[in-house]
Amino acid sequence: MYQTCPLCRQQIPYQQMAAHEEQHRRLATVGVPTGVASSTPLAIPHGPTIQPTLTAPQVAPYRGGTPQVFVHKACSSATMIPPEYVRNYLHDPFVFPDAWPCSGCQRPVATSELFWEGTQTTLLEYGRQLRIEYIQEKGLNPADFDWGPTGPMRRAVVRKSDIGGMLATTALVGGVVLVGCVMLGVGVYLFASVMPDGDANTATPTVVTQPAGNNGSTVAAPPPPVASNGPSPYTPPAIPSPMIPSPPSFEPPSFRPPTSSFGPGGTYDPRADINRQLEESRQRSEQMRRESEERMREIQDRMRRRSEELRSRFGP
Repeated sequence: MYQTCPLCRQQIPYQQMAAHEEQHRRLATVGVPTGVASSTPLAIPHGPTIQPTLTAPQVAPYRGGTPQVFVHKACSSATMIPPEYVRNYLHDPFVFPDAWPCSGCQRPVATSELFWEGTQTTLLEYGRQLRIEYIQEKGLNPADFDWGPTGPMRRAVVRKSDIGGMLATTALVGGVVLVGCVMLGVGVYLFASVMPDGDANTATPTVVTQPAGNNGSTVAAPPPPVASNGPSPYTPPAIPSPMIPSPPSFEPPSFRPPTSSFGPGGTYDPRADINRQLEESRQRSEQMRRESEERMREIQDRMRRRSEELRSRFGP
């Protein structure tokens, strides 16, 4: 989410707006001409709060004089720029906005429609000239700026934190794609390993030795004919049966409890069925116990006989 700064008209992230306003406040106290007292702390406006007053203290001359009052001919109103704003863009002309709030229209107006009072110079031309002079005075490289209809503009600089974030995101996406490719390859390999190697009905040619002329050579015998289970080339269409509704049929359930699950009156008794199942389970457990005891006795007898044989052979 972005907000428009009322001073420089830039789109600033909502989380960085407080730091951006603090930067404007610091710039307001820098570059005050000698002999001019510092004004009141800069108040960040939230809306068109610049009033059409001409009683505010003027700013000291800069480059032959600094205009401060602009006129909007569409509404015939004059608006004065506060001194704090003037100090801001004189110190750094690149914060000169593309639109100023008009006191008559009560809305931001593009600088191409605003004129300095008593002149035919637009604020757009004035801001462009300020930025060009700033680049010349500071000895900056013009190729480091973006030149457009409004003059030179600072080129967006990608911070190291942004580069690190992009690299981390790229590495994360690449890792996810790599893991997905590996899992896909493993899945294809497992699927291919469980698939049959071919059709069981396909006959493989057998190699036999048959005489060919005067010498015997190994030739491949033709495969035996495979009976086709498919339909004949032409199947006559079946005669449709007449559309006679058939009576509904009722199929009894396939499950029927044993006779022991029924009560005296021939009705199904769930309790008798449960008792029967428990009795069958007890019988199976008893049978398994007897079989286990028999096997243990057989093992003990076998071991006893083996021990007696060894004792009789080698002595006590």
